[in-house]
Amino acid sequence: MAREFGLNRQDDGDLTGFRLDRGGRPVFEVHSVRPAHRVAPDADIKRDIVAVITQRRQVLLDEKDPKGQKFWFRGGCTLIIDPDNDDEPIRYIVSKDVMSKERLKSQREFLNTSAGLSLRALYFGADSLSALKEPFALLHIAD
Repeated sequence: MAREFGLNRQDDGDLTGFRLDRGGRPVFEVHSVRPAHRVAPDADIKRDIVAVITQRRQVLLDEKDPKGQKFWFRGGCTLIIDPDNDDEPIRYIVSKDVMSKERLKSQREFLNTSAGLSLRALYFGADSLSALKEPFALLHIAD
């Protein structure tokens, strides 16, 4: 089920960048397990458990530069668990695959195009005239 959870638990696959346990398998973390209550359509209070499981691996920012800068690429899942259902306790899952080549490509593109920009530049663009387009800046323009 590790693959369905967006995790890599294979000990025979590519383990580059993962922190490994004593058995040589990539480590994952359970970040939180918390209760959630909701009101069902029939006005019953339903209990759920929300569990967040993540894994990370260190990858190169530019795959063509083996000595270049690295960043943490994360994956994992959020599980919605029904504690009252023993047969099928997992009610819903949202996962992001830590081994996804498409997600990694998108993450690299984002970091390579925006890493050096200020927060203002991310929102309004990096050109010199962008300060005039920012509504808050218009209040502070000197005559």
